[in-house]
Amino acid sequence: MLNRLSVNTLLKSAITAMAVVIVVMIAARAWDSWQRLSATSRIAKVAESSRHAFKAMNNLRTDRSSTVREINSETLTTPDVAAYLRGVRDGEVPALHAAADLAETIDFADHQTLVPALQEQIKKLIALQSESTEAFTKPKAARRSGMAKEYYDEATRLIELLEKVSARMFASVKYNDAVIDQMMALKEIAWVVRTEGGEASLLVSNTLVAGRAVPDAQIKYA
Repeated sequence: MLNRLSVNTLLKSAITAMAVVIVVMIAARAWDSWQRLSATSRIAKVAESSRHAFKAMNNLRTDRSSTVREINSETLTTPDVAAYLRGVRDGEVPALHAAADLAETIDFADHQTLVPALQEQIKKLIALQSESTEAFTKPKAARRSGMAKEYYDEATRLIELLEKVSARMFASVKYNDAVIDQMMALKEIAWVVRTEGGEASLLVSNTLVAGRAVPDAQIKYA
């Protein structure tokens, strides 16, 4: 049977077989490249959203403590403090919206519940910011009772939601790239340092403002 095959036929068969192998190899590499591109794009989105969330949480902690202190103050807010708070919020609100908008485009665990909750919490805080800004211009007796506690609670809930969303997004891209995993872990450590440092700073500043320390202040500071 082989004797009946011409050289031309054998060459064509060999070339066809080689072409099929090459096409399969190229297709496999193209598919691998597409998967890598998709994973890289996803990681980039998570990193960008995490960056905005970190900035928002950092400003939120400052906003929360300063706003509560000013609402509880017996005196009117000075122009310098009002300008300082305005600057903090001007950096905070765009970062919140950017983090939420990017989170909406990323698939991660509990996405359907966490993202709407985050967006709703942002709306609540912005409404309280407007109310508190107006309250700064009024004497303490004219400010709404319970506003300071409400502001603290809503800002705290927002920080916790941002932490959850960031953690879920990080988990969705974990183990794709060892370097990215280490960088994300470093960011988480940095946030722990920021949180604990902020708590210590707040404890000291509140003590100085009040003129006395709470009974367990030293233990909490330690």
